[in-house]
Amino acid sequence: MSARPRRIESGTIRRSRVLVVDDEAFEGKMLAETLVEHSVVAVSSGADALAVIAVGRPYDLVVCDVMLHDMTGVELLSRLWRDHPGQAQRLVFMARRQISPVLQYLLDGVSNLCIEVPFDMDGLRALIERRTRSFSSALLG
Repeated sequence: MSARPRRIESGTIRRSRVLVVDDEAFEGKMLAETLVEHSVVAVSSGADALAVIAVGRPYDLVVCDVMLHDMTGVELLSRLWRDHPGQAQRLVFMARRQISPVLQYLLDGVSNLCIEVPFDMDGLRALIERRTRSFSSALLG
């Protein structure tokens, strides 16, 4: 069974581009295997995320763990706002139910969405579709 790309408002067909930033390789692999209808790239550090964003086309959604080995997700967000503000707008944090008070404080200071792991896959697909539609509309408008 093959997955079909989503239709966007212009009538053209394209797969959504999703970047997963998580030092737990399993999470990125699981999302890539589950979201077969999209183009999912998984990296394991904030530095790797910055590198792939710098050289590639924009992602429709950047899903980032709140805590990475080399930096926090909020630090990555700060660097994105500085160097790639369009991608910073598309960053969504992922966190386990229990996070430290310090991380909660950092997340409270940003407006980006934070979704809970394990994922509600239907909700994640709907989020990707909304972000793809808004990105495509911005390009067409």
